[in-house]
Amino acid sequence: MKVVFTSLGPDREYTTADGQKFKDGDVAELNAEDYAKAVEYSKFAQDYTPDLEVRTKRLVASAEKKRKEIMEKVAKLKK
Repeated sequence: MKVVFTSLGPDREYTTADGQKFKDGDVAELNAEDYAKAVEYSKFAQDYTPDLEVRTKRLVASAEKKRKEIMEKVAKLKK
């Protein structure tokens, strides 16, 4: 079952039963066991749609950019 990882958060990964690692914005084909864990139980992923993939990747990129800006401001304040 094809999914998009949408709710892991920064610097977090989801590891499948066979050891594959995924982060937010990644698209994966999961077996039934991993699907149940990632989508139904933990809600780290959602069923794949092309629109969801585009929106998620855009949000992840925006969040990374904002996080970088904030960390630069914090670094300047500490000096």
